[in-house]
Amino acid sequence: MVAALAAWSPALAQTDQPSAAQPPTSQPPSGTEAAPPPAWLPRDGADLVALDKISAKTLTLTLTIGQVARFGSLTIALRACDVRPSDQAPDATAWLDITDARPDAPQFHGWLIRSDPAVSGLQSPLCDVQLLGCH
Repeated sequence: MVAALAAWSPALAQTDQPSAAQPPTSQPPSGTEAAPPPAWLPRDGADLVALDKISAKTLTLTLTIGQVARFGSLTIALRACDVRPSDQAPDATAWLDITDARPDAPQFHGWLIRSDPAVSGLQSPLCDVQLLGCH
């Protein structure tokens, strides 16, 4: 049957039987593959700074994962904080849920990045929250 398939399509015959000209591919035994290094390492808490843009009042917050803090009309909940491994450029990210008690005020649910705070953050004309680092 292979000969009949080869006559009809040589490509089919090549996929059915290994070619003598091609060496077999060597694969490492299962379970011995090295895991890639982690891109981010989880931490238990974060240091944040909150700014009231009207009064210029700042407050440094030290939160642990799951903890909630209040700053003016804001409720700030820390959900995760991660840092880069020591062999990479230092940086930190934190997942925050920030809600504002004022009606029609902007809300924020996402990652803050210490090295680039403009990438994402609370879009409020009254307050600002930035990540100082993870611990």
